[in-house]
Amino acid sequence: MIDGQPVFTTIEEAEAHAKLVGCEGYHVHELEGQKVYMACKDHSEATDLKKCDCKKTDNDFTRIRKFYSRTLEKMFLKIGN
Repeated sequence: MIDGQPVFTTIEEAEAHAKLVGCEGYHVHELEGQKVYMACKDHSEATDLKKCDCKKTDNDFTRIRKFYSRTLEKMFLKIGN
């Protein structure tokens, strides 16, 4: 996490998260000597998202979990071929 926002080890994960939170693209950070990726085209856009007064419901989390499950499944299918 950087400034309360999740970071990812792949561009694909950051872009998938961007779609979930309502932005596009990704930007790069360095964390503990490693390159990591954050959702949204730039950092100010990503951190502005947390200013939203939105409340997550169980349904939101269920949709997110299913989305990530499908994404991971597709990634593993590509690796297997």
